[in-house]
Amino acid sequence: LAYEATADLKLSEKNVTTPMGQAHGAKLEEKIGLVPVLRAGLGMVEGIWEMMPSAEVWHIGLFRD
Repeated sequence: LAYEATADLKLSEKNVTTPMGQAHGAKLEEKIGLVPVLRAGLGMVEGIWEMMPSAEVWHIGLFRD
């Protein structure tokens, strides 16, 4: 689900120095906010956050009458 949702995000190429040498990667150009829908979404947000550590997690509190 996250792969398809992020397929069209703008990326820039970035080289990173690792213990094994140089690695080619990508950096997000846009600011990302993850807004999980409570209960089901909370379980998925951690895995997506590992994929995009620069993303912020936002929580919106709503209630119904």
